[in-house]
Amino acid sequence: MKAFLVYEETDRWWRVLLKAQFHHVSIVLMTEHNYIVLNSRGAGVDVFIQGCESTDDVEKRLYGLYTGIQEVSIPTFKTNEDVPMGLFTCVEFVKRVVGIRNRWIQTPSQLYNYIQKRRIT
Repeated sequence: MKAFLVYEETDRWWRVLLKAQFHHVSIVLMTEHNYIVLNSRGAGVDVFIQGCESTDDVEKRLYGLYTGIQEVSIPTFKTNEDVPMGLFTCVEFVKRVVGIRNRWIQTPSQLYNYIQKRRIT
């Protein structure tokens, strides 16, 4: 399944600890006639489902609104492998959806760099 990771800035207090443009990450899943936004915020996950005639329009809109965009492919897998323990942040949520099991990736910029180096598409 095709998806986009969307990196953005926030006004949260912890932004001073993170690189600019990489304060938060969410994921947009693309299906044939819908796009699904999964956004981990605080104690829950916001899910937004929107129908669309063309996924190309959604892609153009994403690239027009955000400067930090990565296209990834969501694997279909079954695993008995445990997920490493850690804080359940936006990064941890996206890592689990994408299938990344690296416990040392903790910030949005680390996730961005990891995907860029490994070309997970």
